[in-house]
Amino acid sequence: MSLSPAVSVILRDLGHEPEVVGRHAYDFVLASGVPVCGDQSGIDYESLVRTKPTHVFTQWGSRALPERLRTMAAEQKWTLRDVPILTLDDIGAAVATVDRAARNAGEDDPLSSLAKQLQSGLMELSHPTTTPDRSSAGKVLLLISTAPPTALGPGSAHDELLRAIGAVPALADGKAYAELTHEDLVRLAPEAIILFLPRAANSAAAPSTEAGGTPANDPWKPLRELNLPALRSNHVAVIDDPLALLPSTGLIPVGEKMKTLLSQWEKK
Repeated sequence: MSLSPAVSVILRDLGHEPEVVGRHAYDFVLASGVPVCGDQSGIDYESLVRTKPTHVFTQWGSRALPERLRTMAAEQKWTLRDVPILTLDDIGAAVATVDRAARNAGEDDPLSSLAKQLQSGLMELSHPTTTPDRSSAGKVLLLISTAPPTALGPGSAHDELLRAIGAVPALADGKAYAELTHEDLVRLAPEAIILFLPRAANSAAAPSTEAGGTPANDPWKPLRELNLPALRSNHVAVIDDPLALLPSTGLIPVGEKMKTLLSQWEKK
């Protein structure tokens, strides 16, 4: 049972998808036939009991797990695993936790070959042996919306990826998620912008307008009047991978895409 979309991705990538008996309401990775058993706003305990899980994975953040869930887990002999996932190192640790739990392995048991591969992919992105210098691409801003402008900053896995691949973040300090004013954007003067605007899962269609009021047909329209350096040089790109904003093993191909974009924008 996975009550975390991020954990569902990890379970899928580890080859355990056929064993998952219940999912989070906003999960779009697992098969639609897998019963929905709730989300952060509430758990459907009747559905949860019907699925007869052996393990229940959650991602509850800083909040305490619901007492009823703890009680039921003890009564039903479920194994509860709350998996904190925000940073890239968190994702790597989650791979190990989920892998061992799904295989009923001990904490000191070796990881499966798939888990080792996933951790290796994350390490290559987040802790490269040699960090390349991509500062010639200029200051890079990571956005999740252009209307209102909303950025990913320090503390987010995406900011970690950006720094690890040798780029210079336009938002050098602040919060992991920050809503910016147009005045902020002019002051930051980003020389490159990457907009994460996930398309619907299993769809080749254009990104939706789910992120605020970002226009799907021209996501840069709300920023054009600002005459930003990134727009003048056309060093802007949309990453529409369905998993682009989910801190999970799905960030491995997202990080590779970011590397490709920065390489294209570097001054030769």
